[in-house]
Amino acid sequence: MFGVCGSASRTRVGTVFMTLVAGLATLTALVAWVIDMVLFGIARNHFRELGRPAQYGNANWLTLGALVALLLGFCASACGVFGRYGKRR
Repeated sequence: MFGVCGSASRTRVGTVFMTLVAGLATLTALVAWVIDMVLFGIARNHFRELGRPAQYGNANWLTLGALVALLLGFCASACGVFGRYGKRR
């Protein structure tokens, strides 16, 4: 929404806010993915000690996919900051 508002008003402010929000979302997803992998790794070891099978499933890789998508969105919004803004003649 920040990017759309910035483009509509022809100012750089919306795109900068969009970059900041995308960066915050990317960092949040990174922390969530690291915590997910660490906690599941610990739980997997405990299950294997009990003789029960456990392996990384779809949820772990969906979190990684979300992280990659947010990283690409952050990079795209960061490149958008350097666009041409101003009044058209």
